[in-house]
Amino acid sequence: MFRTTLILSVVFFALVGAVLISYPFIQSLNPNEKQVNELPRIDISRLESGRFVEAKGPRYSAFVLKMETGELRVFFVPIFEDKYKMPEPTWNRSIGSCQKFGPESDGDKLIPEGKFRCFDEDGSRWEMNLEWDFEGKSLVSPFEDMQIPKYEIRGQTIFFLL
Repeated sequence: MFRTTLILSVVFFALVGAVLISYPFIQSLNPNEKQVNELPRIDISRLESGRFVEAKGPRYSAFVLKMETGELRVFFVPIFEDKYKMPEPTWNRSIGSCQKFGPESDGDKLIPEGKFRCFDEDGSRWEMNLEWDFEGKSLVSPFEDMQIPKYEIRGQTIFFLL
């Protein structure tokens, strides 16, 4: 009886000690409020259904589409020197560039069944033939689908978790 009590006590205190020791480590994995406040973000409070908003950062341009159903779709496109980098055939190997890129729209209103594509005036380059639907799926093989960033929605703001 004494031996069983001793073993159960040791196991209990070992488990409690393991939980207490691991708690600060687990908490440190989550970003603190200061880090969250410094993350890139987009205010979507005024984004109406059937419209989109674009926010350019130093390395990526973020497109947020609010579909007619109210569903949000978020995509990243790499940029370099104010030009959108096009995949060849992956986004990690972007060689070609496009000056004007985005969803087919009338201002900020999405065209139903529209696509993402390059709108440059020079139509002779291969980048002009690349297209993605509004779900981010590539319509041209073997090119990759659009990049979907890690993000979190808090209230009416999208925070990008870079």
